[in-house]
Amino acid sequence: MVSRRLGLLLFPLLLQAEQSFEAYKKLQESHFKNEKVKFIDFKKQEDAAFKRYLAQEREAILKYKKKVKAFWPTTDLEDAKKHVIYSQDLRTKSLIDYEKNEVSVSRIDSTRQVSKQQLLHTLKQTLSLNNKKAYEKNALEQDIHKLAKDENYIQDGKIDDQPLLSDSFSAQKLNADQITYSQKGDVHTIRYKLPGNSTFKRSYNYLVAAKSNAQRFKLKAQWLLAIMHSESSFNPMARSHIPAYGLMQIVPRTAGIDSYRFLYNKRRLLSASYLYNTQNNIEIGSAYFHILYYKYLSSIQDPTSRLYCAIAGYNTGAGNVARAFVGTNSVQSAAELINTMSPEQVYDYLLRNLRHEEPKHYLKRVRARSTQYKEIYQL
Repeated sequence: MVSRRLGLLLFPLLLQAEQSFEAYKKLQESHFKNEKVKFIDFKKQEDAAFKRYLAQEREAILKYKKKVKAFWPTTDLEDAKKHVIYSQDLRTKSLIDYEKNEVSVSRIDSTRQVSKQQLLHTLKQTLSLNNKKAYEKNALEQDIHKLAKDENYIQDGKIDDQPLLSDSFSAQKLNADQITYSQKGDVHTIRYKLPGNSTFKRSYNYLVAAKSNAQRFKLKAQWLLAIMHSESSFNPMARSHIPAYGLMQIVPRTAGIDSYRFLYNKRRLLSASYLYNTQNNIEIGSAYFHILYYKYLSSIQDPTSRLYCAIAGYNTGAGNVARAFVGTNSVQSAAELINTMSPEQVYDYLLRNLRHEEPKHYLKRVRARSTQYKEIYQL
C-alpha cells in the first residue's frame, strides 16, 4: 500500500522530468539545426568571397596584360620561372629569367636616345631587388593587393625582404664579359648572364627555412629544396597561369586552403602577398607535402614508394597518382597494388602511367635534385 502511494506521489515528478527532458532534447536539436544552418551560410559566404576574389584577380591580370601588349609582344606575367617589372609608362621591361640564368633590361624609344649607361643603371637596380621592393614596383600586384584588403575571408600578408637573387651575387661587381647590348628597331636591350651556379647559390637563401620546416613536418630538407628548385627555380615572386604563387607554387584554392586549415583550423583563401612572403610560402608548401605524405597517401607502406607518390601528387594531385595505378581516384585501391611493388618499380610505373608528361618530368627532376641537395648541404 505504501509503495503504491509512493508511486502515485512520484508519478507527477517523473512525468515532469520526462517532459523537461523532451523539452531539453528539442532545444538541443533546434540549437544543432541553427548551428548547422549558420555553418552552411558561413561556408557559402566564404565560397562566394573566394570566387569573387579569384574572378576579380583574373580580370585585373587580363586588363594589365592588355595594356602591356600595346607595347610588347609577350608579357611574361604568368611564368613561374621569370620575374618581370614594367616601368610606369610600360616602355621599360626588366626581366629576371631564373631558368636561363639571365637578367635583361629593354627600353622602347623611337628617338634612339637610350644610352647603355641608362640601361646599365636599371640592370644594377634589378640585380639588387628584394621581395619587398619588387612587389612595390609591380603595378599589377598593387592592384591585386587592393582586392584582397576588401575581402573578409582572404588571408593577406606582408612581403618580406628576401633578395630575388643571392646576397653574394647582388653585392659583387658586374662581369663586363657577361654583358651584351643589342638594338632591334626601337627596342634597346642590355643582357647579363648570371654565373652557372646561381640557382644553387639562391637555394642557400632558403636552407634554414627548409631545415626548420622539414623538422616541424617530419620531412627531409632536401625534398623541400628540390621542390622549390623544380617549381620556381627559387623565384620568390613566382606567379604561374594556374595561378600558383611563390617558391613552392601554392595554388590558393586547393593546397592553400587545405594547408592553412591544417595549420590554423581556419578556412581561408591565401592572397598573392601572403604567398610571396617566403616564410609563409615554405610553411604552407611543407604543410601540404606533409598532408600528402602522412594523410592522403598514408596507406602506402614503404616510405620511399610513398615519397615518389607524394612528389608526383604535389604536382598533379593524389587522385591522379591513384589513377595511374588503378584507373580511379581511389588511393586505398592504388595502395593495395603499390604495396606489392618495390620502390623502384613504383617509380618506373609512375613514369610510364601518369596521365600527363609534366608530372613525369617533375618526378624525375625532384628525385635527382633531392640527391644533389643532400650532397651539397650534407643533409
